Amino acid sequence: MSAVLISFSMCLLLLAGSCSTTTRPTSPPVGKTWSLDYKTSGGFAGSGKGGVAVDSEGKFACSSNNRGQSVDGNSGVLTPSQLRAVSEAVSKLDLKGWNIPGLNVAAPDAFGYQLKFHTGPGLDEVTTVQWYDNTIDKLPADLKRLSAVLEETMKARCTLTSKG
Repeated sequence: MSAVLISFSMCLLLLAGSCSTTTRPTSPPVGKTWSLDYKTSGGFAGSGKGGVAVDSEGKFACSSNNRGQSVDGNSGVLTPSQLRAVSEAVSKLDLKGWNIPGLNVAAPDAFGYQLKFHTGPGLDEVTTVQWYDNTIDKLPADLKRLSAVLEETMKARCTLTSKG
């Protein structure tokens, strides 16, 4: 009788496990079209560290700020490993977690960051977030990761010596 009870209990446990549901945070669907526009401003000289636009196909375009005017820089296609790093960071985004009070509060000589995430048909759904060096500790983990990946992309592809 105990073997029947154990078997029945195991069946119930297996059924309960397969019927459970988990909800994922709102994140961009993998394989969907998206684009990012990442820009920096401020800092000691006031011109920021530059910016980069990247899309889901791996196309990128760098820019910098010269006396308040945006200047185009290198452009081209990311390497497969660079695109994979950006795509993985994008796939883990929780757009609903971006609305955090206090992120957009500058301090003297702080770098400012603006990220615009475009998705949807025609890339017309835009989510924007802004923060500064002095508020980076309040930044959600998904944005910290994406920001780090985009900074690495800028270092690798947006310098004067890099090739598109």
